[in-house]
Amino acid sequence: MSLRAQLMECRESFKAVAAIATCRDSLLFADLCWPPFDSEAELQRAIEKRDPGVIFETASRVVVIEEHNLELRYYAGGWRSHDSRIHLEQDRIHSEGYEMGAFSTVRDAILFAECFLVHNEAVQDIEAARHVRHRRETLSSSRTDFCT
Repeated sequence: MSLRAQLMECRESFKAVAAIATCRDSLLFADLCWPPFDSEAELQRAIEKRDPGVIFETASRVVVIEEHNLELRYYAGGWRSHDSRIHLEQDRIHSEGYEMGAFSTVRDAILFAECFLVHNEAVQDIEAARHVRHRRETLSSSRTDFCT
């Protein structure tokens, strides 16, 4: 079963995320390619477009989830509203912070995406279970009580 199909099994959370974010396939998002990483096997997988991950993208934030080396890796952070505006939005993108790490379950992944994208939680305030590899905290928290 594809990662997207697994995420969709968490119906309510997936529906909430899909209502405000675009959802597209992702292969080899560079920030997720940390060791251990079999570059030859992953390149072949990308060429074959096999087992894609998912990018959830809003005008201001992004969550990318891909499986590498049997880990459900993720990146979440600020995002540009359009490619042509990236230089104009650097301060806002920076203030969103970012986080990368790994989830133990698909359910944890979609709950995190819901908190970050739908409820605009600061990355450091989200309580979804995960192993954080690296983080730069969101500068101004807009915490709601939904994701506690």
